[in-house]
Amino acid sequence: MSESSDITLDSLIFCEAHVSRGTYYYWQARYQADGSAGLVERSRAPHHPRVPALSAELRAEVLAYRQAHPRAGYRTIASRINQAHDWHKVIGPTKVRDLVLAARAAEAATSPAPVVAPPAPPVKVVHAPRLNQTMNIDLLVVPCVHDGQSDLLSVSVGEASAGVPIPEPAAPPARAEWPGQTFANPALSYENQMLDYVKKRTAKRLAKGQRKHQRHQKQAERAEWSAQNDELRLQRHRVRIARQTEDVAWQAKRREQRQADQTWQHVPKRDRRERRAER
Repeated sequence: MSESSDITLDSLIFCEAHVSRGTYYYWQARYQADGSAGLVERSRAPHHPRVPALSAELRAEVLAYRQAHPRAGYRTIASRINQAHDWHKVIGPTKVRDLVLAARAAEAATSPAPVVAPPAPPVKVVHAPRLNQTMNIDLLVVPCVHDGQSDLLSVSVGEASAGVPIPEPAAPPARAEWPGQTFANPALSYENQMLDYVKKRTAKRLAKGQRKHQRHQKQAERAEWSAQNDELRLQRHRVRIARQTEDVAWQAKRREQRQADQTWQHVPKRDRRERRAER
């Protein structure tokens, strides 16, 4: 009678507490063994974790590799560290990321604040009360001699003090030549000027005709190459057509041979000797 009453009382207790039967008996056993101290919540953290804590040597090795290779990623660093330890997985990319971010935060906390230069004092500007009452005077430095060989340019002192870059000297344009320049030489007589003009004009025309001939020659060579390529393309096409025709005939003979072999397999052995000569 007492046992049944205890079971009924226990049922009422875990029903009122809204817990399962297993949870009730779990806490009941702890209460009976340790009293009220057994009802204190205990930590369920593993006492012996699988992943051991990183050693100081491994942390220093990771940070040293990161400092030596600043462009390397987390996966690359983890792979190189594992490779140095005979490919034992001593660290992963996630842990490498945590170490690098922690090192950056420590450096940012210990590094001194950047020194900001004080702003330059404002320049006092005085304006004229009316328009056209002031004049800007600037100095221009120019070379004394213009011999055509010097690279000196005219430089404004105001632009130089303001830091304006000095343009590079432009290359002198190539001197154009034509046959009519011979008449500008007063040292030659008129007859010599005419002979020189005819000579230069003939040479210019010959050079122009030679360039035209070379251009036509290159065009003819390209046309010949195109014709040769077309002829080779046609030859390859004819060879492909002939091979396709031969292949069709060979496939037909092959089917006939296979059909004959299958027919011969169904011939009884006693009749094969008589039909062997025909085969």
